[in-house]
Amino acid sequence: PASAQDAGAPAAPPARVVRDDYRVGPGDALSILVFEKPELSRNVIVPPDGKIVYTFLGEIKVAGLTLAEISQTITQGLKKELVNPQVTVELNSRTKAEVAVLG
Repeated sequence: PASAQDAGAPAAPPARVVRDDYRVGPGDALSILVFEKPELSRNVIVPPDGKIVYTFLGEIKVAGLTLAEISQTITQGLKKELVNPQVTVELNSRTKAEVAVLG
């Protein structure tokens, strides 16, 4: 029997799952979020050269990096300007398909 809490409750939408080892590529849409610094948060689409321009850091090559590596790169760069910056990088959409070969 269903509990009173979940009776009639809509199912939560599935969470977007991104593998930890996913490598960002040209055309991917990223959200860069800096905790308590909305002026430094932004959405970007990775251009064909794989480099984005970011405040205080200039040009950063992100193609070929994981989301965690991009976050670490931006965090390290912002430490020159901010005390203990907290950066999260999320993948909004990707252009390259992941292919699995079975057999």
